[in-house]
Amino acid sequence: MTTIIGFDTFDVRFPTSQQLDGSDAMNPSPDYSAAYLVIKTDSQAGLTGHSFVFTIGRGNDIELSAVRALEPFLAGRDLDAVLDDLGGLSAELIGDSPLRWLGPERGVVHMAIGAVLNACWDLAAKRAGQPLWELLAGLSPTQLVDLVDFRYLADALTRAEAIALLEHGAEGKAGRIDSLRRDGYPAYTTTPGWLGYTDEHMVELCKAAKEAGFTQVKLKVGASLTDDQRRLKLARAAVGDDVAIAVDANQVWDVPTAIDWMRQLAPFNPAWIEEPTSPDDILGTASAPPEWFVMNADWLTDFLSSSLSSSSSSASVARSAAIAVAAGSRIRLTCSSSSTVASRWKSTMKLSASSSSGGSRLVTYVTSP
Repeated sequence: MTTIIGFDTFDVRFPTSQQLDGSDAMNPSPDYSAAYLVIKTDSQAGLTGHSFVFTIGRGNDIELSAVRALEPFLAGRDLDAVLDDLGGLSAELIGDSPLRWLGPERGVVHMAIGAVLNACWDLAAKRAGQPLWELLAGLSPTQLVDLVDFRYLADALTRAEAIALLEHGAEGKAGRIDSLRRDGYPAYTTTPGWLGYTDEHMVELCKAAKEAGFTQVKLKVGASLTDDQRRLKLARAAVGDDVAIAVDANQVWDVPTAIDWMRQLAPFNPAWIEEPTSPDDILGTASAPPEWFVMNADWLTDFLSSSLSSSSSSASVARSAAIAVAAGSRIRLTCSSSSTVASRWKSTMKLSASSSSGGSRLVTYVTSP
């Protein structure tokens, strides 16, 4: 039997504020930092689980204290028993009454729980001898759903409905896994986009990103509309029309400002806006123009049916899409004309083609209201 013997934690900070790397409208001079966790075991092979929680400097010590407060929940426990029920561990940590009082399910404590769970997933992947994405991709729909607490979801998406969605998307899963092994997964870069960079540095990095093969870059916005318009114009000239430019306001706007600001940036064809307002302002977000609610259907289908759900942000997008459809909301999904989204998702998401562009290479489907 292998036993968890405790935690090692490390306060890791980088002076990114000196060059304004990581700067945005809400966080003008952050020092990118990590509350780093190592879960130790008495394994003869020296098996350990690693993870970290991202902070921006001051506050890293608070986060480390929260991580260490969770050590008694795992120290002394059988490793296999813990790893064989990570959904149960998540429910146990999130449901601890004194700690939940500090959230619930948000903030410093919830971030610390994320660090512990991610370190356990790292242990699970090492135990299986697989990269984490491959371990997750191999989980059955039932195993995946066992990881989710449906307490606050069941009115919009039940456990049975979630299993059905995943089973429906399973067709072609092996081929997509082969594609990931062969080609990797597409990524965008925010390297050019930090708000404190000079125009010249931003343009240089935009060109370098395109030369490196990136098909999308992301720029921070929200401090000055005039500056944003100038920077987006320069970035568009640097990357051309064949590279997408996304923007991110880091929650700095209220809803009316977000809507007006984005309409004035529309001439530069932003691919999407990230965090236009408070993430808790659900009604405000719902009041945004319908053209904002655009998802890449190829990505969404691959995500759900390949069961690649380790990232909380990705899981939230997929979960939100499923809930929105279940609630009767309209969502526009853009995909390539060769995509299998129509055959695999039309019946589930009630999709109908509404438009095409790019020489019919892209098709937009709209969910029925």
